[in-house]
Amino acid sequence: MSSSVLPPGQPDRIARLATGVVGGPRGRHAVTPSGRPHLLLVAALLSLGACLTLALGFLQKSHCVRFGWAVPQVYWKGCYSDLPSYAGNPGLTGGLPYDAGSALGEPVGVGVVLRLLAVFVPADGFARQQGLFVAWAVLAAVLLVVTVLATVWTCRAHPEWAAHVAFSPLVATVALVSLDLVGVALTSVAMWLWSRGRLTAAGVVFGLAVATRTYPLLVLVVLGVLALRAGALRDWARTAGVALVTAVLVVGGVSLAYGTGTLAAYQSWAAATAQLGSPWYVATLWERPIAMGVLTLLAVFGWALAVGAGALLALAAPVRPRIGEIAIVVLVLVLITGKSLPVQSSLWLVPLAAIAGLPWRDHLLWALTEVLYFVAVWLYLGGLDDAAAALPKAWYAAFLVLRLAGLVWLAAAATRQAMNRRDHGTVFDAPPIDEAAGRMAALPDAVVVRYEQ
Repeated sequence: MSSSVLPPGQPDRIARLATGVVGGPRGRHAVTPSGRPHLLLVAALLSLGACLTLALGFLQKSHCVRFGWAVPQVYWKGCYSDLPSYAGNPGLTGGLPYDAGSALGEPVGVGVVLRLLAVFVPADGFARQQGLFVAWAVLAAVLLVVTVLATVWTCRAHPEWAAHVAFSPLVATVALVSLDLVGVALTSVAMWLWSRGRLTAAGVVFGLAVATRTYPLLVLVVLGVLALRAGALRDWARTAGVALVTAVLVVGGVSLAYGTGTLAAYQSWAAATAQLGSPWYVATLWERPIAMGVLTLLAVFGWALAVGAGALLALAAPVRPRIGEIAIVVLVLVLITGKSLPVQSSLWLVPLAAIAGLPWRDHLLWALTEVLYFVAVWLYLGGLDDAAAALPKAWYAAFLVLRLAGLVWLAAAATRQAMNRRDHGTVFDAPPIDEAAGRMAALPDAVVVRYEQ
């Protein structure tokens, strides 16, 4: 095998041990005659692995599928999902769920997907809840495979990095909790299109992703900062402009048909107090809640801090960082300063860890804190209905802080990797060029920030 091709398990120790389960490092039949990784083979194997990981998640939630999502059993069994709560929305039986009095409280993209799922499920009752959840599980498998494929084709020199998506513990725990995977898949596809220089198509898909969640905006900002360093702002402006127009057309078009109900998700965020998972919720636990206006300012400050920190890292790193590295830092800062931090929010970081090429050690340490919090939050909520069996609020606060520490660890790992890369060296034997950067990868630096000690 060519020395330029790295087996999946080298030099990452954890990956090297894991490949032993399936026969060891990649051999000569797993590469093309030119010595490049065989993308189709890697994509097929990782897609199968992703489906198996998601199947574990479905199995973990099988109690509720069989017996229902009644409180508090849904918490004790750890099988909560948003999908059954949508089943009774009258808007899913006709058009979109944004009519006055039945506004979904979710962005337009989520409402469209729910309406499509509702076509294939029974009309009412428990069977409708079951049907909606199972339909989402099937669609989630498709979206997860799409995310894996997009990641493989984005990281063509190291397609095995997509294993971060296929085998992440978060896929098993939270992929079926909500419809966030729709936005995650769209963002991954947009990143693949950007990496191939398809700027307009990338903008369209980014716009669709923004219509499902606001997090893709952060990825677009990261692309803009790195485009500034590479002198490629014209390319970025084209993609960002198309994304903005697409998002406005989608949200605006639905708003014209159904009124301001399409803005309910954003209005509810503005009016929300501290919610589960947020660091500000610790004050609520001890009956000293932070005022809503102050929380809104803190969340807005978090976005400003995230963009500023991402820009500084992107422009000051010795070598131009990878998109995934900066995006992880920016998204983590937004998450840990927001009004809420639901368990499914961390799913957005999984494909970013893949395209950043982070070591599995950092991924698994972070995922461990996520899984521990996943268990703790349901025990805490279940205890609200049964004080005798409750997880004490002090313990819940401890697991909440542990999760926040895990997120900070992941951001620190991405920062360390970006700052330790040098002009004539590599980190973890990974190529210094970021394949996800697309046209920017071949451009010299145009704007760099240097500081004197």
